[in-house]
Amino acid sequence: MKYIVIIWLSTLPFLSIGQKSWDLKRCITYGLKHNANIQIASLEMRKREADYKMSREARLPDLYGYADMRSDYGRSIDGKTNQLSNTHNYSSNGSISTSIVLFEGFSRTNEIAYNRYNVLQGYDEKRHIENQTVSTIIKAYYQVLMASQMKVMAQKQKGISSKLHADMQQFVKVGRESKVKEQKLYAQYLSDQSKYVKAATQEQIARNQLHQILSLDQSITVDDETSKNRLFTLDSIVSPSSNLADLSSCMHQIEMDKKYLKMVKGKKFPTLTFGAYYATNYYYSNKEGVKNDPFIEQINNNQSQQLYLKLSIPIYDKGRRRRNVKRAKIQLSMDQTLYKEKERVTRQIINDTWEQLKSDRERYNAAQALYKHSILELERVQKEMKVGMVNPQDVALVKQQFAESWVDMMQAKYQVDIQQILLKYYQTGDWSFIIK
Repeated sequence: MKYIVIIWLSTLPFLSIGQKSWDLKRCITYGLKHNANIQIASLEMRKREADYKMSREARLPDLYGYADMRSDYGRSIDGKTNQLSNTHNYSSNGSISTSIVLFEGFSRTNEIAYNRYNVLQGYDEKRHIENQTVSTIIKAYYQVLMASQMKVMAQKQKGISSKLHADMQQFVKVGRESKVKEQKLYAQYLSDQSKYVKAATQEQIARNQLHQILSLDQSITVDDETSKNRLFTLDSIVSPSSNLADLSSCMHQIEMDKKYLKMVKGKKFPTLTFGAYYATNYYYSNKEGVKNDPFIEQINNNQSQQLYLKLSIPIYDKGRRRRNVKRAKIQLSMDQTLYKEKERVTRQIINDTWEQLKSDRERYNAAQALYKHSILELERVQKEMKVGMVNPQDVALVKQQFAESWVDMMQAKYQVDIQQILLKYYQTGDWSFIIK
C-alpha cells in the first residue's frame, strides 16, 4: 500500500499546466485586466460620463462671435467722364451674441439627473460583465482542478492494476495461480490504461478552456492552494446585497425612468430665454474724382445692440407630449416589475445554492468515509494477493469503489468551495473577498 500513498502525495499539491503557478486570485485578477468585454464596457462608461458633463455644461450661457474683413481694389470707367478711375473699397463686420434659458419646466435639471443615473447604470453594467467573467473563471479553474484529480486517480488505478498484474505473473510462473486470472488482471490493466488516456485528454481540454477564458498565450500551472486554504465557511443562509450589479442596475434604471417622466412632463411649460446681441460694421471707399458719397456716410461705423426675452409657449403638438408621458409611465412600471422579479429570482438562487451547499457537505462527508473504507479494501486485496487468494472480480470491484469514492469526494469538495464563493458574492455584491 505504500506505493499508492507515495503516488498520491506526489501528485496532490499542483496541477501541471506549465511552469508558472497561479491560484484562483491571480487567475481572476489577470482575467479582469485583459478581458475585451470589460475594456469595451470601460469605454462605454467614458461615453456616458461625457454625456453627463455635456448636460451639466448646457446650463451655462452660450456665447457666439463673428467677424470678417474685406478689401477690394479695382479700375473702372466713369460713366460721367468716360475716364478710367481707380477704386479701393474696404469693409469690416463684427458681432457677438449670448443667450441663456431661464426656465423650461425643469427639463434641463431632470436631464442632468437622468444622465447621472445613466453613468451609475453604466458602472453597474460593467460590474455585471466583470461578475460574469469572474464566475466563468471560477468554474473553469475548478474544472481544471477536478480534471487533474481525475487524471491522478486514473494514473493510480493504472499503477495498482500494473502492480497486481505483475504479482500475478509471478504466481503463474511458480504455479500458484491460473493463467486465466492473470489474463483477467491484464484486461483490467488495459482498461485502466484507456481510462487514463481519456482523463489526460479531458484535463488538456479543461486547461485549454481556461487559457482561452484568460486570453493566455503562455502555459501556466494552476495550484490547489485556494481550495486547500478556504477563505471562509458559511454557517447560515445569506441575504442578497443591494450592491449586486443586476439589482443595482435595475434600481438606477427606475430612477432614470422617473427623471425621464419629469422631463417629458416639463415640455408642457413655457420656455423663457434671455439674450443679448451686439454688432458693428465699417465701410470705406476711395474713388478717384469722388469727394463725398451719401451712401458711404450712411453705413460708415454703423452699430446695433439688443437685449431680449423670448417666451415660447407650447399650444398644440398633435398629442406628442401626452403620448410620451404615457409611454414613460408604462416604461417605469415595467422596470419596477422587472426589479421585483429579479430580486425574487436572486433570492431563489440563494436558497437553491444554500440547499446545494448543505447537500454537497453531506456528500463530501459520506464520500470521505467511503474513500477511507476503500483504502482498507485495497489493503485487503494486497494481503490476499500475497497468499494467492485474490479474485479478479473482487479486485475490479474494489478499484472501482476506490476511484468512484475519491472522485465523488473531490467533486463534493470543489462544489462546496464554489457554492460558498457564490453565496459570499450574493451577500457582499462583489468579489473583493477573493482578489484582495
